[in-house]
Amino acid sequence: MMKYRFEIMLKMAIDKVVRITHCLRCYMTNITYESPSVQSYLNILQSIISRMAANSSGCKTWCITLVSAIIPIIADKGKPAYLKIKE
Repeated sequence: MMKYRFEIMLKMAIDKVVRITHCLRCYMTNITYESPSVQSYLNILQSIISRMAANSSGCKTWCITLVSAIIPIIADKGKPAYLKIKE
């Protein structure tokens, strides 16, 4: 699954580089996976994905922490109906 996603991102990166070089009327005739422009674009994509994964993990951690703190407070207040807890 991850390999398939990587291949799609790689194709998108190459397509974008081809469009940019065509628009700039660059004389670059052969763009490969090893070309510096494709590699730099893939590094940018990789850093974006890594940052999004870290942010997602942080959000999940905060969600678990907040829910774990709120459940005992609500249950202690004598309103278990809010949590669907039967007495």
